[in-house]
Amino acid sequence: MRNSIQRRVRKSHLSAAPTLLVGNTALVDHLIAHMCALPEYGLRPVGVIAAEAPPTPEPSDAHPPIPYVGTPDQFGELARSMGIE
Repeated sequence: MRNSIQRRVRKSHLSAAPTLLVGNTALVDHLIAHMCALPEYGLRPVGVIAAEAPPTPEPSDAHPPIPYVGTPDQFGELARSMGIE
């Protein structure tokens, strides 16, 4: 019963955890699409960090654009300012 309630809450994005992704590869784009398609996982992508800014993505129906927010050296500062746990 509890798991069922948790899945419903996650699907409604009420408890989704803000999530930073590291890297600027096709795999990161795939992970973002997967997280957006399956909100029951409870992860909400809010930004991408990478050594250099990824190329501007083509518009996608798979997910909204997720911004490049900084470099791995800035992870701690970004996590605090964006509410990442």
